Amino acid sequence: MPPRAAAPSNGRPYMLNGTSKAPPDAVEQELLRRLLASPEWVRIRATLHARLNEAGWVDDLYIRASSRTANSLTAVTVQDLIDVLGPHAHGDCRPVCVNIG
Repeated sequence: MPPRAAAPSNGRPYMLNGTSKAPPDAVEQELLRRLLASPEWVRIRATLHARLNEAGWVDDLYIRASSRTANSLTAVTVQDLIDVLGPHAHGDCRPVCVNIG
């Protein structure tokens, strides 16, 4: 799949050639289902987890989540943590995730 550019003003992602990305069709869904059921997916997940852990990503995310909940005067929901930690987690794992394979 070619890389995507940023979402346009209507919020829908578009491809680098400017066309809108179509929703996943039955073939894509079937391929994803097969990948997730395969031993290859288990290997990819294990490798990714090990690399993220070696890079300190897991510990860093845990520390950020702990400080977020400890410094809050109100109850912190799971959605609050996702909103705060999500951008950081996605941005930090890209350098580690690039060469998985």
